[in-house]
Amino acid sequence: MLSNNKHKNDKVLKIFSSIRCLNKDQFPRYMDGRLTDIEKHLVEQHLADCDLCYNALLALEKEDDQDKYQDLTYKLQRFVRNSIQPVSHVQKVAQYTRKEKAKEHLLLYFWLLAFIGLGIGSVYVLEGHIRNQPPPVRYVAAVTPSREPSAAETSTPAPAATPPVVTPVNNTQPEVSTPNPIQLPDAPLATTTATTTTPGSVPVDSAAIKKAAALKAQQRKATADSLARIRRAQMLQNQQDSVRREAEKAKEAEKNKKEKEEEEKKSQKQENTTETNPEPAKKETPPPAALNSDEYLYKAAMGFQQQGNYGEAIDRYRKLESVSSGRYQEMARYQIAVCYRSKGQMGKARRMFREVVRMDGAMKNSAQLALDAM
Repeated sequence: MLSNNKHKNDKVLKIFSSIRCLNKDQFPRYMDGRLTDIEKHLVEQHLADCDLCYNALLALEKEDDQDKYQDLTYKLQRFVRNSIQPVSHVQKVAQYTRKEKAKEHLLLYFWLLAFIGLGIGSVYVLEGHIRNQPPPVRYVAAVTPSREPSAAETSTPAPAATPPVVTPVNNTQPEVSTPNPIQLPDAPLATTTATTTTPGSVPVDSAAIKKAAALKAQQRKATADSLARIRRAQMLQNQQDSVRREAEKAKEAEKNKKEKEEEEKKSQKQENTTETNPEPAKKETPPPAALNSDEYLYKAAMGFQQQGNYGEAIDRYRKLESVSSGRYQEMARYQIAVCYRSKGQMGKARRMFREVVRMDGAMKNSAQLALDAM
């Protein structure tokens, strides 16, 4: 049974939420009391917001205004029929095509930006790879140039050509071991003296070898000196850092010591003053009286109304009207009418002022004056 009622209530909510005004069959059912609780609540909520339906209900209450009620129902139906403007199929198709084109443009721009970013990134990576490559090591063979012998040298045996000495060109690379001297094969030279010399009598050119060894020794000495200078600089820097840290620690210790001494002096002064001049006993303040809940709600709503937030103020006044009775209910209803008048909704304000007048309370004269002024 409960599930059936819940299903019916959801169905009623769906039906009433999709319409704007009441039809001519719902007014007699409302007047006869043949509506359920939720239907009655929804109808009353709609009557509070719609001036046309409220006037129709007032006309239906009087037996003499039945013809007027028929006229009003016809106007209501015509208003609903004229206010509904169905969306054409052409507009839906145009809106769908616009959305699809926008999606295509966004995808195109995205892929263009992605490809441009990939190209720039690949160029940057390639340049970095080329920049970080080690330079190639080239070996140069030092060969002494040959000269033509003179007439005096033709009779004396000439030394054979010295073997090439290989020396590294790049000084930044680590030490490269020199290859062993290449043994040249026995071959006749172009000069006339080559035929008279033998392979066993070829002297070794030791000057070039000594020169290369001296260059290597100088390079080793330079690298060792640079490393020693770097080590000495690092040791000096570490010593300076340790001295500076010790000095900073000493300064912080002195500062903390001074602060402790100052705090001890201040505490001693305060103790002396409290001993000489004891503080008077504090008077006990009575706890504030609890505010009335209705008064609290009314003041909160008045605060929102003074700030110009009429929607929130109306909600607070309606809550106060539902939970209270008597003076605060009448004042809340009067303030709701004032809020509607401030928002420019004169029909709702006039109706609320009439309800305050019907209540015949303390706010009757104020509500009547407001109605006369409107």
